Amino acid sequence: MIKDFLSGRLEQIEEENKDRLEYALRTKAPSDKTDVYETTQITEVRVKELGDKYRLDLEKLEDERDEFMRRLQLLQDELA
Repeated sequence: MIKDFLSGRLEQIEEENKDRLEYALRTKAPSDKTDVYETTQITEVRVKELGDKYRLDLEKLEDERDEFMRRLQLLQDELA
């Protein structure tokens, strides 16, 4: 559930950034080639940073879920 949410959110952010990048590239004048390159590089780095952040958050949540499942199993074993 959480994994699906984070994965969906990550895809949405990546798509939004891709759309912004494409829009920026289409609307720039040819004389702005340096700016386009810098904008492209900055955008790509930012997209990667966001992707890495959400992947780390996802891994953390999955680890917490696994820990809760272990605790639940221990409690169920105690009750049995």
